[in-house]
Amino acid sequence: MGLDAGGLRLSTSVQGITVYSRQKNPVWDDWLYKIRARFGAILVARQGADMRRVIRTVKEGPPLYYLPDMDLGATNSVFVPFFGVPAATIRWCPASRA
Repeated sequence: MGLDAGGLRLSTSVQGITVYSRQKNPVWDDWLYKIRARFGAILVARQGADMRRVIRTVKEGPPLYYLPDMDLGATNSVFVPFFGVPAATIRWCPASRA
């Protein structure tokens, strides 16, 4: 929630692009979309999104605001204890270090 609020605040000053997860409830999803986009952020949904649009838009100049709490599923994540509760995180790959 805090990171989401930070993204909203940032979008009042800088137009950027962000990736979000669609919600199962279409009414809730529509409400959240309107709240997140009200200051001009470009939103691209993760499920079914054309990630080429994200890359193309970032190349045009706007910054990407990517929230690290995205659940990428069991294939792309590892579940670790977080204050005693299993939480998904992105796998670290030493070969991907720049």
